[in-house]
Amino acid sequence: MALAPGESKTVTFSIRTEDFAYWLSDDRFAATAGPVEVMTGPNAADVRTGVFDYRPPRDAELSSAGTRPSPAGSPPGR
Repeated sequence: MALAPGESKTVTFSIRTEDFAYWLSDDRFAATAGPVEVMTGPNAADVRTGVFDYRPPRDAELSSAGTRPSPAGSPPGR
C-alpha cells in the first residue's frame, strides 16, 4: 500500500491458523496458543514491533501431509 507523506490508513488482514503452524517431531503440524511478536515497518532499519495473544479456534484443523499449507496467495509448496 502506498501512502503520501503524512497520510495514514487503517489496514485489516486475516491471519490463518496455518500461518502459526510449525512441524512437530511426531509428523504433524501444531499452532500453539500464546504471545506472538509482529514486526512491521517501511524497511528493515525502521521496524516497529507489537505483541498479541494468539488463540487458535477450537475447530482449527491443520494438514498433516508432508508440506505445510501454502500461505494465502503463494504457490503450493512454498
